[in-house]
Amino acid sequence: MAEEGQIKKRQHHVPRFVLRRFASPLTGNIWNYDKQTGRVWLASIEDTACERHLYSITMDDGQHNTDIEDLISKIENIAAPLYERIIAGEVLSGQERYNFSSFLAIMFVRTNAFRRLYAELHGNMKMVRDYIIASDDTLFESQMEQFQADRGEITEDQKQRLRSAMLDPSDYTFQIDREYTLKALTCHDQLAPLFTSMTWTVMEAPKGTQHFITSDNPLLQWVPPQFHHPFRGTGGFKNKHAEAIFSLSPNQCWVGHWLKGAPNRLETTVEWVKQTNRITAVSAERFLYSHVESSGILLLAKKYAASQSMVQMAGPGPKKKAEIKVVRTLSQIKKGSSSE
Repeated sequence: MAEEGQIKKRQHHVPRFVLRRFASPLTGNIWNYDKQTGRVWLASIEDTACERHLYSITMDDGQHNTDIEDLISKIENIAAPLYERIIAGEVLSGQERYNFSSFLAIMFVRTNAFRRLYAELHGNMKMVRDYIIASDDTLFESQMEQFQADRGEITEDQKQRLRSAMLDPSDYTFQIDREYTLKALTCHDQLAPLFTSMTWTVMEAPKGTQHFITSDNPLLQWVPPQFHHPFRGTGGFKNKHAEAIFSLSPNQCWVGHWLKGAPNRLETTVEWVKQTNRITAVSAERFLYSHVESSGILLLAKKYAASQSMVQMAGPGPKKKAEIKVVRTLSQIKKGSSSE
């Protein structure tokens, strides 16, 4: 949650009140596991799961607008006491249930992982559109007429090189401004009512050595592989076999699902905790977080070092695609300012 009067340069993609639940009871700090490097270290809550100007928009004068961070903070402030009540065993209803669903929705769309997927979807759709245009003589010539009207005449050789790039963009890199990916947060409005309508069950880890972990992508979407469609994929949270999984603490995990009549609370098995931690490691963009230092968690981080959620596009399109990168510089170049 944002502190009143604080300059909000350092912005968390996992709220501090969530991280505190995964902090070491001895030190108050949290163990960070880096999937990419295999590094493990103990850090303060303030220095975990945060980046400079993660949700800021660069204005024409080079200043940063933090309105989005302010809005996220309001959602967090409402959710924080509800979070503790759920851990304590309460069942939410009415507006409180929707408020917590709103928090879960923003937790899903605010992450670097979801914003990257949003950029990849945008980039892939552009490549498919370009491919369809370049594959049709009439469409291509119409596009070239518009292009030349906007930017001036080009030679026939330049036209054909452009057409070849549209048909096979694999030698190119498609850069998307990171601030553009903030549009992904608008998906919150579709997810919040969806989470509200799900059945909620809090899974309790059995007493012992197995505990839930969390990550920089803490709300997970899980659909058993047998229910993945070859073209449509999982179908998202609307899939009646889908589960939304959010670890609340080392001992408790919230699950949203479509099974009517399920209990509000259930003690789960060691294997279910292990499976949930595997899904957490697979889905993490880069970092895992835990209240303990564990060789098992480090093994998970290393095993799934290269795993990230990817956009899969079915239908027409180039066989080889351009690399898609989310970068922090385009808005700065466009507006003629420098990053802080």
